[in-house]
Amino acid sequence: MASSYEDITDSIDQGKIRPVYLLYGEEDFLQEKLIEKIKKAWITDSLPDFNFSREDGTKMTSAQAADLANQLPFMSPRRLVLIENPGFIPGSDRKSDKGAKDADDAGEDNESDAVSAANPEEGAASIKTGKAAVAAKEAKNSNQALQDYLTDPAEGTCLILWCRKGKPDRRSKLVSAIEKAGGLVETPLLRTDEALRELRRLAASSGKKFGPGALEHLARYSRPSLRVLYGELEKAITYGGDVDSIDLRMVQAIMTPSLEADIFTLVDALGQKKSSHAIGQLRGLLTRGEPALRILFMMVRQFRLIFRAKIYLQKGRARRQLGSDMDCSPFVAEKAASQSSNFTIEELEQILRLLLEKDFQLKNGANPKHALEELIMVIASM
Repeated sequence: MASSYEDITDSIDQGKIRPVYLLYGEEDFLQEKLIEKIKKAWITDSLPDFNFSREDGTKMTSAQAADLANQLPFMSPRRLVLIENPGFIPGSDRKSDKGAKDADDAGEDNESDAVSAANPEEGAASIKTGKAAVAAKEAKNSNQALQDYLTDPAEGTCLILWCRKGKPDRRSKLVSAIEKAGGLVETPLLRTDEALRELRRLAASSGKKFGPGALEHLARYSRPSLRVLYGELEKAITYGGDVDSIDLRMVQAIMTPSLEADIFTLVDALGQKKSSHAIGQLRGLLTRGEPALRILFMMVRQFRLIFRAKIYLQKGRARRQLGSDMDCSPFVAEKAASQSSNFTIEELEQILRLLLEKDFQLKNGANPKHALEELIMVIASM
């Protein structure tokens, strides 16, 4: 099981630092904080820059990574090696997954060679298969070097593998070995309640007070990323100037408009049958220059998510599992689950048909403003 950011920071505070870490996830801001925390805890000598190596791993093999990790520190007992986007880590969202899996299994099954020998007509196909097997075997041999390193890591080295793009394939023996050693760390996007907790901690450290609903609004309607939340909070504090308390109105004034957040608000208004509020939201989007088809696409996306959340919840799925079930961020899944209570299954089916009709109308020359306002009026009247 992958460790969380909190688990790893707690172990670092206790002086327990793993010899190898593999970081991945959508919340890269937390990954940056974790790397910095490891660096401060691990390299305590007066020459930190000489014993911190940051490498581009896109064309690096695991054998090269192992060699790098085995190098001795410079006039110090410890060194830190950070490899960004390690190319030797198989990613579950890449086309090379099958090759990565084959690399783990190479040499265990040569049945394809026997088949091609018995049937000359399959020669061309077998050549391709043979090349893939050779490549897989080479990949396996390369990954074996780092797997061997994990069994006896250099005492003075902390190795961080940072998957900034993609997600490691946990079926891989190399990733499994890192996970078994406790070094696999996932930082997914925060849920709304987690974002709110982090905002409250930051607000307290800033010395500013926030009025009712201000931080809640930031957590709910900003993009669900800590980097963005930090930026929005800093803007609110700067906007507040010398005032002691920052209220909801001030937060709303400084927030960067987000199409996704505005669609959430629009759908909230539809669920509460507030057609005038929903139309006001729509007009704001159009005035801002958002294309009508893009707005409609986002509405379709949101109502599809709501429909799926409704189905899953009716089948007894827990709300915390919806993000995984629906293949979206916990924030989006949570919002869809909340909005699903405003509609019946029948209403959602009818809404999806209406959205399809409006898509056809807009693509055939209908007035965008009139078509979308009519759509909102019909949904709000259900």
